[in-house]
Amino acid sequence: MLRAVCRGRPAQGIRALAAGLHLRDCLDLVAKRAPGLIQRFGGHAQAAGLTIAEADYERFCAVFESTLEQLLPAEARLHTVETDGALEARIARSRSRA
Repeated sequence: MLRAVCRGRPAQGIRALAAGLHLRDCLDLVAKRAPGLIQRFGGHAQAAGLTIAEADYERFCAVFESTLEQLLPAEARLHTVETDGALEARIARSRSRA
């Protein structure tokens, strides 16, 4: 989910997300709720890019998370990893942090 992006470098980001969320529309709503926060953005339903000032990183995360909670039900915000077999513990841990 996008929380992983909010732990990375805040200047720019592109991320595919959960089914049921139109990411570009979500960013548009964030931009409307917090004018000037997002310098620019674009994309489509499953992936988008954006530019924010590094100083606005925490504020962006808060507004985005709030918007995300309103647009998606709680069960859709859970991170699920599906496999067709067992994973070594170190691989499972590294993928769950992605």
